[in-house]
Amino acid sequence: MKTSSMKKQKGSFVIELAFVLMFLCLLTLFTADIAMQLFTRAKLDRVSYSLVNVLKERTRFYGGNNTLTQHDYDQLYTIAGKLLPDTNYNILINSTVPTKPITPNVKSVKCSPVTINPDLIPISSLTGVKFPVYQVTVCTSFHSWFGKFTHGKTDFMIQSTSVIPGR
Repeated sequence: MKTSSMKKQKGSFVIELAFVLMFLCLLTLFTADIAMQLFTRAKLDRVSYSLVNVLKERTRFYGGNNTLTQHDYDQLYTIAGKLLPDTNYNILINSTVPTKPITPNVKSVKCSPVTINPDLIPISSLTGVKFPVYQVTVCTSFHSWFGKFTHGKTDFMIQSTSVIPGR
């Protein structure tokens, strides 16, 4: 009687092992997908912070001129391309300094604009003058294996915004 029950359970270990290994593989892929999203976000954070620092130092490098032009935007877009190799990206630049109209390079990625809160602009305690504030938003498209479960779609946008007061 024992031998017949042993024969019935002979393949059950393999079936259970297959289910456990399949679950572990899915868990590993899900973790890798989340890690890639975090790495992409960290990369965008570094690029947006670097670009906003370049904008902040405009008065030093451009002879006191802090007005942004289309040529300046194109230069920053090129710098972002060198910092973000092999990605489809876009940048938006906002500032409290009056600027000429800038046309962003819109490819397939469209960044969501983030407005600068005027109540948070620093004011000089000596002169009462508001400091210029610069903001750079960098965004890229991301394809996620498990995006259908986490974001509702497999292709979505990741963006990072950095804000800094000027000199």
